[in-house]
Amino acid sequence: AVVFVLVEKAAGNGGDMYPPPFQDMHPGHSKLSRMEDAARQDELESRFRARIREEKLANARILKANQPNVGELITDPIARHVNRRLVRQREKIHAGLEGILTQNTAQILCEFLQGVSVSIVRVRAKRPRATQEIQYSLTSDHDPEWVQRQLNILAPKLRSQLALKV
Repeated sequence: AVVFVLVEKAAGNGGDMYPPPFQDMHPGHSKLSRMEDAARQDELESRFRARIREEKLANARILKANQPNVGELITDPIARHVNRRLVRQREKIHAGLEGILTQNTAQILCEFLQGVSVSIVRVRAKRPRATQEIQYSLTSDHDPEWVQRQLNILAPKLRSQLALKV
C-alpha cells in the first residue's frame, strides 16, 4: 500500500535549496547568448528540414499519380506487371483445377461428387492475392444447387491440392 502525506513547507530562508535557473546571470552573459544562438540555429534547421519534407511529399505525389491507359494498353509498369501476373496465375489455376476435377481420386469424383462433370469457364480476381472467383459449367445432369453445395464443402481440399500441384 502507498500512502501520500502532505509536507508543509518550512518557513524561513532555508526552504529553497537551489536558486532559480539563469537568474544569477546578467542578460548579456556568454552562456545565455550561446544558448539563444543554438536555439535560433535549431529553429532554422527545423524549418529547412520541413521545407525539404514538403518538397519530397510533392515529388512523391507526382510519382505515385495514376498513369492513364492508352486504349487497352496499360502504360503504368507496375499495373502492367500485376495484370500479367494475374493472367499467368489464372491460367495456372484454370489448368490445375481442370486436372484436379477430371483426374482426381475415385473418392472425390465417384463417392463425393457422384460422377459430376464440371468444366471451368473462367477464373477471376482483382488482385493476385485476392479471392479467386471460379466460374464453372455443368456438363452432366446433376442439380446445380447440390453441386454448388458439394463444391463449397470440397473447397478446402481443392485449395490444398492446388497449393501442392500448381
